[in-house]
Amino acid sequence: MPQPFITPLLANVDAQVEAYARAAFGAVGGAIAPAVLTGGALILAWWGVLYASGRAQAPLPEFTERIAKVTVFAGLVAGTAGTFDILYGWFNAVPEGVGQALLAGENPAAALDRFYASGLDLAQTLMSMFELSGTGLTWLVLGVVVWIACALLAGFGAFLIVLAKVSIAVLLAVAPIFIFLAMFQTTRSWFEGWLRGVLTQAMVLTLTYGFLAFLLFVTADFVAAIETAEASGAAITFDQVGATVLVVIVGVLLLAQVPTLASAVGGGAAVGTMGAWGAAWSWAGGRLGAAASHAHIPALSFGAGRFQVRTPAMDAGLAYQRMRNAFGGRPAAGARDDWARPVRRDEWRRRQASGGGTSAPDQVKAGEG
Repeated sequence: MPQPFITPLLANVDAQVEAYARAAFGAVGGAIAPAVLTGGALILAWWGVLYASGRAQAPLPEFTERIAKVTVFAGLVAGTAGTFDILYGWFNAVPEGVGQALLAGENPAAALDRFYASGLDLAQTLMSMFELSGTGLTWLVLGVVVWIACALLAGFGAFLIVLAKVSIAVLLAVAPIFIFLAMFQTTRSWFEGWLRGVLTQAMVLTLTYGFLAFLLFVTADFVAAIETAEASGAAITFDQVGATVLVVIVGVLLLAQVPTLASAVGGGAAVGTMGAWGAAWSWAGGRLGAAASHAHIPALSFGAGRFQVRTPAMDAGLAYQRMRNAFGGRPAAGARDDWARPVRRDEWRRRQASGGGTSAPDQVKAGEG
């Protein structure tokens, strides 16, 4: 039985992110609490003056509601310790409880460790069937593939959990600022955007637990069938191993869709988990495109009913022909085409007097000398 590593990893992440978020939340809240309390008191005093003087446009119930909102938001920012416990419990503890419920009371990290241990045992069993002759090499390759597939599923699931927890911690660290912005109508959209972001990350955590519960339930049957065949002394077939690998690969691809699904549910921005691959693919495509555009490779074309080969020299000649025709420099039949050759002004005048050509000179080059 291999040593579990996902459980201590996630336990360490939980301790670190909670300590960081709690300290940052208290520091930010303590820094802006005086401004929040002073601003809230001034707003309440101004509204009181307006209402007492009869210039308030809002009725008494609405005015009372405004006072309650300002008081609640100011209290949330000032009472940093209690506010953080409430928010952290909502956005982190609730998804954890949902994950344990979906996994029949088992800790999600322990479930991932159990799955990886089963996959590693299966991979070692297949590698032990390696021989230098016959089909032994096939079992060695299958063992490596099984180990890689199980490591990808367990590692990617742990990555999504860590990503969501760290994102929630960072967003909670700056929560007092956005709670303060919720006091005013013009800046309330910033608070709503922050709230959507936190809810999206909490949804990523919840959906990751849900997908892992389903995938671990499905793969358990395939792994159990192979373990039963091994225990009974029956031969392990290629179909059994191949089906297990395919299910695990499908599970990795399903987990990759969790951020997009969470953003669709929570209304926040999706966190790209496959951005490195996309960036590398775009960079490679751009490099190949740039190399192809600078390469002097003849291009093939079909024109006027015949097969032609176009080269960069031919393209340059066609461009010159179009430019010359645009300036009205088409020579007469049988005349020399000297338009592109720079000439002196006196020579051009002599040609015009003798009727040797009707094309206009290059004004820039004809003035030289």
